[in-house]
Amino acid sequence: MAIDCLYLLTEQKDYSKYCELLTSHKYFSIGFQLYDDVKDFREDLEKGQFNWAVYQLKKRVDFKNMEATILNKLLFIKGAGQEILKEAIENFQKALAITNRIESVSEGGWKHVIQETKRTIVEYLDITNGYIKTLEKRIELKKEQTQNSDFFNYSMVKNKVIKGGLDFIKHDFEENYSDLKHIMYLSEAEGFENSSQVHVTDIFQRALINDCLIQVSDKHAIEISEFLRKECQYLVNLRNNDSIGGWSYFPTVKEIAADIDDLSQIVQLFVKSHNNLLVEKYCKEAIRVALDRTFQDGSIETWIINKENQTPLQIKQEFFNETKWGKGPDLEVVANFIYSLMLYDSKVYKKHIQNALKYIMSKQSENGYWDSKWYYGNYYGTYVSLRLLKSSKKDFFNNIEKALKFIIEAQRSDGGFGLSINHSSDPLSTAFAILSLKLFLQKENPTILKAEKYLILLQNPTGYWSEVDFIKPKLQEPYKSKTLTTAFVLSALC
Repeated sequence: MAIDCLYLLTEQKDYSKYCELLTSHKYFSIGFQLYDDVKDFREDLEKGQFNWAVYQLKKRVDFKNMEATILNKLLFIKGAGQEILKEAIENFQKALAITNRIESVSEGGWKHVIQETKRTIVEYLDITNGYIKTLEKRIELKKEQTQNSDFFNYSMVKNKVIKGGLDFIKHDFEENYSDLKHIMYLSEAEGFENSSQVHVTDIFQRALINDCLIQVSDKHAIEISEFLRKECQYLVNLRNNDSIGGWSYFPTVKEIAADIDDLSQIVQLFVKSHNNLLVEKYCKEAIRVALDRTFQDGSIETWIINKENQTPLQIKQEFFNETKWGKGPDLEVVANFIYSLMLYDSKVYKKHIQNALKYIMSKQSENGYWDSKWYYGNYYGTYVSLRLLKSSKKDFFNNIEKALKFIIEAQRSDGGFGLSINHSSDPLSTAFAILSLKLFLQKENPTILKAEKYLILLQNPTGYWSEVDFIKPKLQEPYKSKTLTTAFVLSALC
């Protein structure tokens, strides 16, 4: 209609240009509708409205007794969604080709609209390709079962809930920790330049889960020293091969620098497994460089990069920190790092610990919790902050009381805790809430007992607790894992 009106109102009517613009718009419209049908697949399916993507998938899949969410995944698993998106992009290309033939069409306006919409669809296609590639990688990992059975012996555990959880963790261990691993697609389209676009890690997760298993083993008198020795060596082998050392969350992504969160968790594992010499040998330089980026308020930069005389790679990593990941400090990361220094050598790092504690206190919310940048919900940040206060053995009575009050008042009627007031109770938030409360309250506390009962009733017959959004690596791509949730629940129950 707009093109018709403009043509009628123009004094020197150019009929050929008018037809070209209408044709350009036709291709744009087709491309946009194809994209829209892929995006609205589930909504249109549930409403019974005609949708080209639904129509195409029905040629490949029997819809009988299938939920809309499953069919939405099958749209891409079967390749129908990608084919439609490629067809949409081809139509945008045709629309652009016409505007390029018309001399008077400027780079702005209509041409810009076509280019930007096409770019959005290209990015969406890249995301869907990434989804398929990560899914394929997960299946591949599951098939690559470990050749050993070096999981520790826990046959002496009589508690069925704990034993069931350990059974599930052992099963995932024997399947190459395929559920525990974090798989992410970081494409060339996003500016990444690596040998592969699919990346796999379990560095941070492995350190976390072993910390939980130490607590379980302490409670149930399980011998796991040899298991932990091998786990520590596994992590040592994944240390960055540069002058700083340290650990990057994804070692195969050169644009990601080492960070103090991974470093913290590994230091904690080394210390708690009585391997302090590993900290001395493999972590001291990374700690030194990290502390060199301490801010005036006592907080510390998340990324471990030299302040001066940066290598070309470090310059690139700094650029990605500023444009993609975000620069620190990050509250929950600082709390985790300072806790690890406190465990390792509270005297040597006394000044940094004291200054960081002031920073942590200043960041407590009015409601009593501590926020997180990299983790979902309010309970992880609150737990690591309270754990730090407990370990400091200083008088933070008001801060602790405020936090405990927040947790107790947030408990739901079912006994659980949720990511937010808009989310139902979940096992991971509940585990962090229990871990926080048990730092200061007796295990017979009614809030704790009610929360423990919720967790016990929620356990799956095969031993696990359901995965819950945990780490925020990228927008709308949460990391979650049944194995990790199960480990934290066992830790909380023990």
